[in-house]
Amino acid sequence: GDLIDAKDETRTVSAQYPQEWQIYKSAVEQGANGTTWYDMRGNHDCFDLVSWQAENNLYKNFGKSSKALDDGKGVYSWQVSKPFGNYQFVAVDSW
Repeated sequence: GDLIDAKDETRTVSAQYPQEWQIYKSAVEQGANGTTWYDMRGNHDCFDLVSWQAENNLYKNFGKSSKALDDGKGVYSWQVSKPFGNYQFVAVDSW
């Protein structure tokens, strides 16, 4: 889903706003409490981006999972094993 809104007050202009990403990062850091976290980008998180390397790709700076994704460490698929079952997670990014 969308991590940030990426809309101005009029709801007509789409862009990446650093303040919005800073609030997101702070919320994740405060609420993680040892939880395994993978933040999957949504379409609003990619508004106005021409590529992964774009300067305004703020997910790359503020997203919790962006470093792993940038390093190509296989964050798109992972398995979690619990006493009550095994779970396979697959994330698909538009890049």
